[in-house]
Amino acid sequence: MDAKPAAAAAAQTEDRLLHVLYGTLNDDTQWQQVLAALCRRFATRAAALAHYDFDAGAGRILYQAPADGPLQAIYDQGRPLNPWFLSKAPYLPGRILDSPELIAPEDFLQTDFYREILRPHGLFHRLCGVLARQRNHVWYLVLHRRKEQMPFDSADRARLRTLMPHLMTVFEVRTRCAAQVRLAGLLARIVQAYLPPVLVLDRDGAVLHGEIAADALPAQLRLVDGRLATRDAALQKALRDRIRRMAEAAQAGKPGRASLALDEADGAAPIQLTLCALGPDTNAQGGQAGALVGLLISDPGQDARQAMRRFADHFALSPAEEKVSALILQGMTPARVARSLHISEHTVRSHLKQIFRKTNTHRQAELMSLRERADY
Repeated sequence: MDAKPAAAAAAQTEDRLLHVLYGTLNDDTQWQQVLAALCRRFATRAAALAHYDFDAGAGRILYQAPADGPLQAIYDQGRPLNPWFLSKAPYLPGRILDSPELIAPEDFLQTDFYREILRPHGLFHRLCGVLARQRNHVWYLVLHRRKEQMPFDSADRARLRTLMPHLMTVFEVRTRCAAQVRLAGLLARIVQAYLPPVLVLDRDGAVLHGEIAADALPAQLRLVDGRLATRDAALQKALRDRIRRMAEAAQAGKPGRASLALDEADGAAPIQLTLCALGPDTNAQGGQAGALVGLLISDPGQDARQAMRRFADHFALSPAEEKVSALILQGMTPARVARSLHISEHTVRSHLKQIFRKTNTHRQAELMSLRERADY
């Protein structure tokens, strides 16, 4: 092949590789394609994106090609000692390292690592590009060739050096995105654990963010096909109107705030809904501009319900028994409990008999005293 066509073909190959590489910004699974392309580009037996922990003296494969290649078993083992990681000093971001720089080939052939781990898989030559390092942790790209293949030469190192800025940029962006996702998850758990439920809705009341189980909602609310709704038809219209009004303000980029009080239901205390316009939804699908609406559920009974759920779990109360005991513990009579739950007084007393049996109590006062003393 002439020099010009060969150079053009190489440039096309590299362009395709970079296209797939930057595709990993949206899809982590494309790393497999990137590594497979690197195997072809460098004529290697295997390629991997890997991590090594110098403190633990062990590493792990993040992605590899081929998918069923030998590197997973090689790098997941902490023993025998990997001679390529005797010192962390050479592993600086952006540096390209081949095996002879780290250990002489004749010495490498004598290591247990080569004899027990690499030789059975026919691997010998190694070329490594360091993508990132944080203290004693290093992330790197590694290419492996068989022993009978040519060692990596200056041309291979030059090709990898050309790719390294792209590889490092993509890896850094993906790492930062992953860190933000982890932080968002931690913050979400804090919100769920210590703050009133906070939801993000679209203009139709569909819950976009802030997962909440249907059985964890206050009695006045429900989820219908993923949309927030009230159990009262008149209040449902009021809620829908407020959501849409906040959505219009959000889409226009204007501030907005509204509230809606929901009276007690099924013995549950009144709650307050506070809605606010968050702004346009840039991720809306279908070509229609969307809007984001924030919803805060102020529920004074939430802590009591959670404590009651722990109490019910401890004594293995059924869902029906939990509802009855929650109202009994508020001091209600069986007759009032029956009216609140829309069941017969006979059913209430039947549940109450089981509650007394499971809690080893005999009267309402004893049950209330047990609940006050308990720390569940």
